[in-house]
Amino acid sequence: MAQLGRLPDAESVVVVPTATGDDVVLASLPTREGWWTAFVRYHGCWMTPQGATSVSLVRAQFAPRPDDVLLATYPKCGTTWLKALSFAIANRSRHPVVGAGAGDHPLLTTHPQDLAPFIETPFRHLHPLAALDALPSPRLLSTHLPHQLLPPRAAELGCRIVYLCREPKDVVVSTWHFMNKVGNGFFLDLDEAFELFVDGCSLYGPIWDHCLGYWRKSIEEPDRVLFLKYDDMMADPTGHVKKLAEFLRVPFTDDEVDAGVVEEVVRLCSFEKLSRLPVNSSGVVDRIGGRPMENSSFFRKAKVGDWKNSLTQEMAQKLDAVIAEKLKGSVEEWKNYLTEEMAKKLDAVVEEKLKGSAAMAQVELEADSVLTGEEEDESLLLSMSSSSNKLQTREGWWTTFVLYDGCWMDRQAAMSVSLVRAQFVPRDDDVLLATYPKCGTTWLKALAFAITNRRRHHVVGAGDHPLITQSPHDLVPFIELPFRHIHPLAAALDAISSPRLLGTHMPHHLLPPRVGCRIVYLCREPKDVVISTWHFMNKVIEGFSIDFDKAFELFVDGCSPFGPIWNHCLGYWNKHVEEPDRVLFLKYDDMMADPAGHVKKLAEFLRVPFTDDEADAGVVEEVVRLCSFEKLSCLPVNSGVAGRVGVDERPMKNSVFFRKGKVGDWKNYLTKEMAKKLDAVIEEKLKGSGLTF
Repeated sequence: MAQLGRLPDAESVVVVPTATGDDVVLASLPTREGWWTAFVRYHGCWMTPQGATSVSLVRAQFAPRPDDVLLATYPKCGTTWLKALSFAIANRSRHPVVGAGAGDHPLLTTHPQDLAPFIETPFRHLHPLAALDALPSPRLLSTHLPHQLLPPRAAELGCRIVYLCREPKDVVVSTWHFMNKVGNGFFLDLDEAFELFVDGCSLYGPIWDHCLGYWRKSIEEPDRVLFLKYDDMMADPTGHVKKLAEFLRVPFTDDEVDAGVVEEVVRLCSFEKLSRLPVNSSGVVDRIGGRPMENSSFFRKAKVGDWKNSLTQEMAQKLDAVIAEKLKGSVEEWKNYLTEEMAKKLDAVVEEKLKGSAAMAQVELEADSVLTGEEEDESLLLSMSSSSNKLQTREGWWTTFVLYDGCWMDRQAAMSVSLVRAQFVPRDDDVLLATYPKCGTTWLKALAFAITNRRRHHVVGAGDHPLITQSPHDLVPFIELPFRHIHPLAAALDAISSPRLLGTHMPHHLLPPRVGCRIVYLCREPKDVVISTWHFMNKVIEGFSIDFDKAFELFVDGCSPFGPIWNHCLGYWNKHVEEPDRVLFLKYDDMMADPAGHVKKLAEFLRVPFTDDEADAGVVEEVVRLCSFEKLSCLPVNSGVAGRVGVDERPMKNSVFFRKGKVGDWKNYLTKEMAKKLDAVIEEKLKGSGLTF
């Protein structure tokens, strides 16, 4: 029997010092025996500790471009073939496959793995991402990452994805052969490998979650995500090459078709051709980081149905049953998006998968992963490392800021956000109140709390309302504050009964991946925001003072807490346009002009609309009065001191959350030139979005 991976000894656990001196331990992630070493479960996905570290770094630091094309596969699903085909198709004008120049095509002298590099390997803590930054656009890149672990901004920027899946029974056999070949003295019995695979424990597994993630995105966004099947491509390679060319926006011309270019692409990229080339049949290259592999290991058989030579009938039925169970709901879930023909075709596929397995015993399946307090985002291990800090930094408002996934913030905030993304457990009935800092956060929290809790805490004729004795920030806590590496999430938020009303300053693309709850977003005129931010920062940080001119330039340059403000607003605006029933987008100036109307609108969205009796009794107006700046700012509770950030040396007076609450106060501070400059930046950044201030 093969020796499977084990938990590392205590002295071999990887510990990386963070910028604040805290130690974050890799072994805190859930761990189990893997194929050749211990695997860790990172965001519901099994991988090696080295892989998790690299993936985290990619998520935090990889800078996608709108014209990137990402070739995504589960391991051993035709990755090398897809890379070769995509490269030949996309570059055929520069590297012809027919006629003059065809004899020195890059695919004849360069391994396909090197022509479309992975974003997560070689391990990025050993080989920096700068290698990818140097590639000219448009870049052809690849990944084995599941969709939920892709860098968040890849989708936001519209990067196209080609996903190739394969019959799972062929995948497990191919994976078993590959691992035993490249493992350098490692050997695993097929029975053991099969049980791990069926249990969901294989690299980047479970395979069903991997496939479903991209399948669902292809249904949602068919123009951005192309979903292909290996078996179908093998049956009709010419048709799929044409389809791939269309998706890559380089369709074949009639002249090319007549000249046999399509067939030549198929021939050039065929297993028979590529596997015999010296560059692919000899030589050893370390493409991962610490594990040299023979180039020939990427070419074995490429046959459909080869699993029949390795799996018993019982093994095949068991895996079929698991896959059928896991995919069973995928048709119904997306019925609203499918045409009748698409639905029928997919129904037939699932029915075929279910055939013969109905009488089988229920296969015990591992529960879907929930991001618990045990899981820590690995970006804390590296991107915040004091020894090798690779995040972009610059002078911020009161300290050095880091650019964390396109968003400027101080290091403490970045660490907290990272932990929230890994550990926060959302609930379906949560309501998230999202704002850019100094955009009416306190007011929105007070209004939302008063509206949703008015049955329990009456606003008419009641002098003991919680808003009279507690700060709105304590009634609607932030998910990222106080800093979660200092004040754990579980203790603060898990104990809150449902439905929870929570707040955040995080931009939409940094929200925890599994958040699907309703969101209320409140934005504000940026010129008022920069004034309010400047006053706030000078007031809350003891001994700190920043000149207004300097603060303004930082703001206009996009460098302010959770900035740039235009990206913050656009992220939620775009989601509001896509899902208006789930994301409510409000404007501070409009709310100030018609508070009663917006309170009613907010109540409708929160699913607690005002009754006619309440309207007649003046409940709406009383909510407005109770939550008004004039009322809240005069309450004793809002003049005390509290440590809301989580750093001992930064307690804040509750009164700092109440300054003026006026629309247009910027006119008292900004010069005409400043106002024009900021207006021009905002107009340029929002151009074409439909969002205006």
